[in-house]
Amino acid sequence: MNTLLNLTRDITSEKAYFLGAILTANESYIQDNKKIWLAPVRHNPGQATAHDIKQHYNFLKIMSDNVSGNIISAEALGSNMGFSAGKKGFATLFESNTSINLSYIIENIRTFDDADISIKRALLIGAFDGRSSFDRNKQTGDIRNIAVDCEDRMVHAFISRILSNFNINPLTQNESRERLTGGRPRKNQLRIPKSNLSNFATLYYVTTFFWNEAIETILVVGICRCVDVWDNSL
Repeated sequence: MNTLLNLTRDITSEKAYFLGAILTANESYIQDNKKIWLAPVRHNPGQATAHDIKQHYNFLKIMSDNVSGNIISAEALGSNMGFSAGKKGFATLFESNTSINLSYIIENIRTFDDADISIKRALLIGAFDGRSSFDRNKQTGDIRNIAVDCEDRMVHAFISRILSNFNINPLTQNESRERLTGGRPRKNQLRIPKSNLSNFATLYYVTTFFWNEAIETILVVGICRCVDVWDNSL
């Protein structure tokens, strides 16, 4: 298994993709005195077919192998890793010392603003690809934004700054709060408003490290087939 710090050195598009996923997810656990970081792809039951998930897995397996990540199925990871209640998917794992945190990661990529544009695109695709959702107005069905849970304010600011390179202006961080309809409180989110969705979609079509089949897979399984949140209480 590759180390997380290796992802932050000599950054390629593939490394950037996994960094984006790791930063927004901020999911890790301790094993054998190492911190294991997850770059997850996660679907609620019925939101993607087994075939779609397998296609997505096969493509990211190639990327994972290229950066020495360890890609693991939801079944192998278990419910403690966010795959409870029948959720499907997988995650790519990277390890670090237990002292490494999000602040340290961002500090190690502080020169990212000067990175090649294709590398910035890859980081943004990774940030949204595995866990994002459409938020729709329940009454009209209109898409209002694309959202991804992003608990950390520093990560929100970092990703927002990279998005600005593509004329994408995310909404101010949507903070966690009780749902008006009851149930588990919402998490902090990074949201792309409807007015910016056309610019956001171009990220997938102009990036240089995804080939056509991969783009089609991600558009089908990822951002354009992500969970619809039918809720007018957002």
